[in-house]
Amino acid sequence: NFVAFATYATNLSPFDGDSSADVYQRDRSGDVTRLVSVNYLGTDNIRGFHPSMSADGTLVAFNSNGPATLLSVGAWLQVYVRDMATGINEMASLSPVTGFEGSGDSEYAELSDDGRYVAFQSRAADLVTSDTNFAPDAFLRDRSTGAVELVSVDEFGLHTSLGSSRPHCSDDGRYVVFYCSNSLVAGYSGVGHFLRDRIAGTTELVEIPFPWNAVHPTVISYGARLNSDVTHILLGTTAYIPGAGGAYNVVMRKRVAGQDGIFLKGSTYAYP
Repeated sequence: NFVAFATYATNLSPFDGDSSADVYQRDRSGDVTRLVSVNYLGTDNIRGFHPSMSADGTLVAFNSNGPATLLSVGAWLQVYVRDMATGINEMASLSPVTGFEGSGDSEYAELSDDGRYVAFQSRAADLVTSDTNFAPDAFLRDRSTGAVELVSVDEFGLHTSLGSSRPHCSDDGRYVVFYCSNSLVAGYSGVGHFLRDRIAGTTELVEIPFPWNAVHPTVISYGARLNSDVTHILLGTTAYIPGAGGAYNVVMRKRVAGQDGIFLKGSTYAYP
């Protein structure tokens, strides 16, 4: 029923008086289009892009350099969640360490279905005390508790990432899939997508497996999506796939014991 989108159009709201990108939400049944990226007073539009919605459309996350809240300095891009019912903006990339906005660009927010969890990537080094790599990392914020967790860690829970991006969390916030510029598991030396189980404390490889991507080892990520029970993962990747080559592909990874495989254009490929 709801569609969230970013646009440079200036004729969708009387508040939109500039040429920057803005985030809107379209209520298809109510035939109403509402501006989402507004300041904390609700009186003016602010730059906004990369929206994500909760399942019922009540909450919309987006990126902006503000001022979307009173704590917005505007020095970096931040992740915000707007409650469309109350008109209140919340900064998801707020640092629990300092109590202020994160000290680096935060973007590509993804809300869980119920809106409790927000996954995002950030260059901020002060969202957690263990972030020391001076590179973008994948984080998850629990909006109920205010806790922020670094999820782009290896299978031992250590922060060894050379840079991670485009996270997406499961409906219950337990799992987060993300792309990493280095391997986070033993026996694999490439880059690609990894899945973090926050409850079990495990990190597993979900990228196209060896030996396929050995042909095209520099994998580029175009994001990943989890289904509701995390049995299937949709990947945008440049990894080599038999019959498809090393070009850009969208593939579905089936993550079921005894049935693991890659699905592409209606076909299933098995591997050792």
